[in-house]
Amino acid sequence: MGWRWILLLWAGVVLFPTPGATQELPAIDGKYTQRLISDRVFTGGFGMRTQEIQQFLDKKGTECDKDDDLCLKNYQDPATGESAAEIIRRLSRQHAINPKVILVTLQKENSLVTETSPEPWQYRTAMGYGCPDGADCEAEYYGFANQVKLGTQLLRAGYDRACGDYLSAWQWRVNPQRSKGNVITIDGRPTHIQNCATAALYNYTPHRVDSAWRPYNDRYFYGNYNFVTYMQKWFGAN
Repeated sequence: MGWRWILLLWAGVVLFPTPGATQELPAIDGKYTQRLISDRVFTGGFGMRTQEIQQFLDKKGTECDKDDDLCLKNYQDPATGESAAEIIRRLSRQHAINPKVILVTLQKENSLVTETSPEPWQYRTAMGYGCPDGADCEAEYYGFANQVKLGTQLLRAGYDRACGDYLSAWQWRVNPQRSKGNVITIDGRPTHIQNCATAALYNYTPHRVDSAWRPYNDRYFYGNYNFVTYMQKWFGAN
């Protein structure tokens, strides 16, 4: 994360393939650099009920020990007693972000959905929020529910600003260059942002999909590559 505005923190940028995951994912079309996901998918999906989210977590977490409370499918918030599925459902509806987007973000940031032996730190930084590029994550943003809340709020704020809405989530300030229709430089290459959802995702993780195989400053960046490939693999077309 090169800079920070008030109440705006880029999520942690994945600089390596998520363990046992990205290496197995197929290559994707470079067109996704301009349109990572449709606006309809990004802000939809509210028919996915808590039970369906839980079933999804159960299915993807089959290799996680059924008696391990740290498995995402078994997680309960220590303060409220909510399950991970309940937290995801509640915050997805509150901020009008597809629960599928939240699930994929949890996976691409910390592999929590499929992790077989998760560690406490993966929950502390679940959505990668408050984890500056090249620095330690900030403790004030720790906690699974807090991470899902703040990460989802940031995704929504990025979407709203990109679409020209400056009234909702007014306390969030977002880089105005990352707006629908703009051509901006990302990873040293001109990038046309075709829709609001793509702007929100670049605001969250500022690296191109093709930076997974085309290095920038001698480094590879897998964050948005992982996002697109998991959305395709798990839920179909973006």
